[in-house]
Amino acid sequence: MTNIRLFLTRTAFSYVVVSFVTALFAVGIRRRFDVIIPYPYIMIGNTLIALYLGLAISLFKAESWPTWLRVLGGYLFLVLSTLTIRRLFGLWLFRRSIVLLLVLTVIAIIYAVALVVARHHLLQETKAMNASLERIGRDRDEQQEP
Repeated sequence: MTNIRLFLTRTAFSYVVVSFVTALFAVGIRRRFDVIIPYPYIMIGNTLIALYLGLAISLFKAESWPTWLRVLGGYLFLVLSTLTIRRLFGLWLFRRSIVLLLVLTVIAIIYAVALVVARHHLLQETKAMNASLERIGRDRDEQQEP
């Protein structure tokens, strides 16, 4: 699939998940605080958050960019999505700014774990490829030695 198609697929999946989560938040805020958040406002927020998540995932999986730039850009888009959630639900969801900092810290930890897992997977693939190349080289040398 092309890069644009992958980006749109990731964004659409993110939109479905984000729509479900924000609907739950909106219902919870409605029941707890008796505040109605306008539906168009929620949909604009869902679209922005889904775009940020799609960009973060696409940037994280891009292989042509330097690693440090992919990590920094991906985390930046995750921070932007968190700030959009704060703007969307305001003081009802984030009563104190410490909650926002805790959410950003949890996102950073999850993102770091994802980076470690991806790095471990890449190292395993590299070792397997190197072993295959060595085996092919030995087989080729054995065939040429008659």
